[in-house]
Amino acid sequence: MKNHARLVLKDVLILLGAFAALALALVGRELIKYGSHGGAPETPLLSREEWDVLNAVAQDDWSSTPECLYISDGAYPETDAEAAEILKEMKVSFSSVSAEDFDASTLSGISTAMLNLEDLGSLGGGITDLLDWVEKGGGLMIYRFPKKGPYLEFVAGRLGILGMDEEPADIEGIHFPVPFMIGGTLCDYEITDADEASTALLLDESCEVYMESSGERPVPLIWKKSVGEGCAVVMNFNLFGKQYRGFRAAAYSLLGDAFAWPVINGSAFFLDDFPAPVPYGEDRFIARDYGLYTMDFMTRIWWPEMQELAKKHGILYTGTVIESYSDDVSAPFERNNADIARHRYFGDGILSGGGELGYHGYNHMPLVTGAESGGEKPWSGSEDILASLEELKGFCKDLFPDENFRVFAPAANILSENVRRLITARFPEIRAISSVYIPEG
Repeated sequence: MKNHARLVLKDVLILLGAFAALALALVGRELIKYGSHGGAPETPLLSREEWDVLNAVAQDDWSSTPECLYISDGAYPETDAEAAEILKEMKVSFSSVSAEDFDASTLSGISTAMLNLEDLGSLGGGITDLLDWVEKGGGLMIYRFPKKGPYLEFVAGRLGILGMDEEPADIEGIHFPVPFMIGGTLCDYEITDADEASTALLLDESCEVYMESSGERPVPLIWKKSVGEGCAVVMNFNLFGKQYRGFRAAAYSLLGDAFAWPVINGSAFFLDDFPAPVPYGEDRFIARDYGLYTMDFMTRIWWPEMQELAKKHGILYTGTVIESYSDDVSAPFERNNADIARHRYFGDGILSGGGELGYHGYNHMPLVTGAESGGEKPWSGSEDILASLEELKGFCKDLFPDENFRVFAPAANILSENVRRLITARFPEIRAISSVYIPEG
């Protein structure tokens, strides 16, 4: 155990050194970006070739020797894929084994294991081998809380569980009783989709609870239990998706005394369809509440308040430009000269606040063709799509000649794989394609 601790400490120090170097690089970049006199000269991004080299170095060797064994019964392929993505993002090297192929020999050289099973019975007697391995110093994470059954009842005590209810718990929010998520101990968070996602249960006093349901009778959702010389971390929280990945990453970090992994710890604020043509005429709610036409409301009320929010909270907006709201999907595409004064006014407002501008579309028609359309109006062909973006590029450069447009946000959050490849080839200046984080159906 002492040798293992020294190795862990060595790895952590190496990671911290790497993070320190990265921090210095970022500070240097910011000094270059803003200059010593408060200006904002342009900072060149890495070229694609430089990025490929840097990324190859970052990926090299980290996955050569498996650290974690991922055990699954294959009942939930989507969560298997998510677990693999979390481990990759955390730079945890891992190998996978099915529940039916698991035996004690698969744990050789492994320091942690992650269990994603619908029923512990799929491991058979292997569950005893697994917990014996934990008692000798291994770290086990229960990624999905299994359904009740004889195997779960058999090992419940070793996981710190004294008793379980028959019915699922009603979870309306989450609470962190101890520091667990960075910035997450300040308040409770509402959860609206947690029906039957957790089991009401009672833990023994030796368990360390890191996340629980909010309310008068909290249900333990993430806890750690010492098991001999090792430990088990249990997630009684069967909600999955991008918005919950951070909980699982932080839960995995509890398996060791120290753990470091990269976190961006930043936010991007996009103003969708902005600048864009402002509708003429009245909106009945705006007219009712403000007595203004929509165009006047945008200019006199909404945009000044958005700018005040940006100043108050230190927000830098990324505005994504729409040139026209026509439904044209065939070239040639006419220049929209009807509303360029407002395009320029709103765009200059974003840039003067330190923000940036990106592309959204010539119009708001999703960039899909033929059979890919999924019910949307398809474009006549890929060349028409590219022609529309060339028109948008010319429109933006005429209005904002000194701005580098590096971001593309797909209209309606829809973008076909084929068009994505075409865009990155035809418009190499685009360095980020951004859309909503959580899918909308």
